[in-house]
Amino acid sequence: MPGFSLEKMYALLGTHEVPGTDQQLQKLCIRLSELARINGEKWIIQHREKLLKEWESAIQRKLIK
Repeated sequence: MPGFSLEKMYALLGTHEVPGTDQQLQKLCIRLSELARINGEKWIIQHREKLLKEWESAIQRKLIK
């Protein structure tokens, strides 16, 4: 299942400062595209700070491989 491109992900999150390896970032692109399909891209923009905090926490806790 293809996800967003990295540039699309960065645009929706409003930053290029997203932690993770290339493989981890690809997983985030897929997850964000799934969320956009369910809730819409506007929802991602409205919740970008929460999404980034949750992502950073998951990376720090090594929950995403």
